[in-house]
Amino acid sequence: MMDAMIMPADADIGNDGERMIVANIWPYWAHLSIYHFAMPFAVGRRVLDAGAGEGYGAAYLARSGAKAVRALEFSAGAVRHARRRYADLPVRYEEADLNRPLPAPDRSFDLVFSSNVFEHIARVDALAAEVARVLAGDGVAVIAVPPITWATAMEADMRNHFHVHHIPPSAWEAKLRRFFSEVRVHGHRGRGLYAAKDREREEMALPPDRVTIRETDFRFPETTTEAMERNGDAITAVFVCRGPRPVALPETIIERTPAEWCEGAVAARLIAAGRAEAQAALEEARRAEAHAGSEGVRRAEAEAHAALEAARRAEAHAALEEARRAAAEALSAALSRAEAAEARLESVTARLSAIEATTSWRMTAPVRHLVTRLRARAG
Repeated sequence: MMDAMIMPADADIGNDGERMIVANIWPYWAHLSIYHFAMPFAVGRRVLDAGAGEGYGAAYLARSGAKAVRALEFSAGAVRHARRRYADLPVRYEEADLNRPLPAPDRSFDLVFSSNVFEHIARVDALAAEVARVLAGDGVAVIAVPPITWATAMEADMRNHFHVHHIPPSAWEAKLRRFFSEVRVHGHRGRGLYAAKDREREEMALPPDRVTIRETDFRFPETTTEAMERNGDAITAVFVCRGPRPVALPETIIERTPAEWCEGAVAARLIAAGRAEAQAALEEARRAEAHAGSEGVRRAEAEAHAALEAARRAEAHAALEEARRAAAEALSAALSRAEAAEARLESVTARLSAIEATTSWRMTAPVRHLVTRLRARAG
């Protein structure tokens, strides 16, 4: 049954708002174990999963024998994903804002399940009242929240911008008792490791039937919020609530952050730290911008100089090529003229040779000789 659940998630499902996705990792098994804890309350019953996320938990309860499961989730993308992935199961996935009234009639569910959701909801008292309204008189509400058990843990939780409530388990118990006549507290413990820490990455790649940690490896002993806050070792604080009150009791001071934790001072410190980090980031950005600007000017100057040198070289090369072409053309013209003169000389020489070869030229040779001598004397 579980093997089919470990498969790659769709592209439109992500971790926005701390959504847990199906994967062979310790946090997934820890989250799934809370659904396993609630499974006995779901068999043969009508179930509402308030804040279903990826949808794996509602599918788990459906596979485990729930009569019908209705799953509410704020993210439209997550709802589309769940409808595709778990289409073969009796689960009705719906988009809903848990800050508003639940879209269900009074007393319409035997189990209302909500894990790691209440701390995200601004109007959490209204949500608790709505859970009590839709829960059957003999039904069960299982509500799990992070266990903020000391001031340092509260400060760390306040750094999580998805969480709007940072109260300890005792405050959650006091709040839930306003809406339910019976509230039982359960811790959440487990091995928290794979077979060996150095094998964790290797085991995360194994199929589910071969891993050494499963949702069944976690325990949920009944305890008190005082013991949970004293020990500080619970993974999650889980509340099993029965007997929905028709009218909620008045709010008490116990429901709030303990005064000694000084939530206001912690918030002011976080705000100041955030501002300091933002200012430091701004100064660093300015320095980087100034450095990038000066570097840019230097690069631009170097590029301009290189371009100028390249242009000069190109111009000189073009002039040289032009001179070479002109010289070649002049040489070619001179050669042509020389060849023409040589041809004319050969023609004249040939004519002279032809004249000298004639009989008249030979017979008049003495006369030409006499004329040459007379000219010489006269001169």
